[in-house]
Amino acid sequence: MFGEIGGYNADGVGLGPSYWEIPNKRFDHQEVADIWYAYLKGSRGLGINSINVWTIGLGDLWANDFAGGFFVNIGLRQPESPAYRIIKAIIGAH
Repeated sequence: MFGEIGGYNADGVGLGPSYWEIPNKRFDHQEVADIWYAYLKGSRGLGINSINVWTIGLGDLWANDFAGGFFVNIGLRQPESPAYRIIKAIIGAH
């Protein structure tokens, strides 16, 4: 399961969730779908710099998946984003 989100400062040091003022934040289904959509779509189409995810179960394990121009609140989250609807349809989520 996805755990918390974070980012890097200019020196490449992990800032962690406290920087974003969302300690112990867990992604909901909408956010997970948007992250996977961004990951699969890639950087050029979305203008995202990177998505940083680590899992609570494995400790602070960073998976720095480069996607391309800003950070995670990627603007796909309206009430239900196109990304969420598409992924939900593919995997049959309810």
